[in-house]
Amino acid sequence: MIESVLWLAVGLMVASSIIPSTFRVRKLVGGIGWCVFSIHWSYQPLHYLKVLDYANVFLTIAVALLCLLVAYIMFREYREGPLHIKNNREVLHSKFSAQGEGDSLDITSMLTSASALGALVYFPFANFPL
Repeated sequence: MIESVLWLAVGLMVASSIIPSTFRVRKLVGGIGWCVFSIHWSYQPLHYLKVLDYANVFLTIAVALLCLLVAYIMFREYREGPLHIKNNREVLHSKFSAQGEGDSLDITSMLTSASALGALVYFPFANFPL
């Protein structure tokens, strides 16, 4: 069952990556994907507790919380407009979904796309026995 949750999260992240940046709904889809991804990571400590690997228990809890933080930021961007970082200092909400200027970065979309790509490469080999 947890593998189904994982693939649902990866599918939502891929969908968020494919949706054009001019549509704000990509933030909603990405935020839902990160929430589902946090569900996957929140089940992992149970496995590591059985094998008495406490370092990985801590790390998987931290990753689940990080996923929830990214989801929160994406939901906030969906409501208020994307956060853009300009000149490595100034953070502002854009009233428009698309990036207005070339020097601003949409960090959450980049993180979602990179995570989706990494998950598509890694998880098929990690979850299926050879």
